[in-house]
Amino acid sequence: MKVFERICESAKKNNLNSEFQEYLLRLRISYGKENPVLIASSKKEVDSSTDKSLKILFSLQQMKCGLIPEATIEKELINLVNGITVGGLTANESQSSSKLMPNL
Repeated sequence: MKVFERICESAKKNNLNSEFQEYLLRLRISYGKENPVLIASSKKEVDSSTDKSLKILFSLQQMKCGLIPEATIEKELINLVNGITVGGLTANESQSSSKLMPNL
C-alpha cells in the first residue's frame, strides 16, 4: 500500500495531469475497503487540497465502493449537490435558492 502513496507523491511533485491523479485516488479508495489506512491518508490528502473536484470525487467513490452506509447516502448526495450549487451562485442567488431547498 506504500506504493500508492509513493506514486501519488511523485505525481504531485512532477505535476502529472489531474486525470492520472484522480485515477490514483479512485484506486486508493477501492483498495481502502480492506485497508482503512489508505482511506485515512486519502481523506487527509483531499482535505488539504484546494481542488474542490477531488473532494466531490472522494465522496462519490466512497459511495460507489460501499464505504458510506446506505442509510446516509441520500444525505451525502444532498450535501454534495448543495455544495456544488451554492458554490457556483452569487450571494443573492444562493439566498433565494436556499428557500427552495428542503432542510434535512
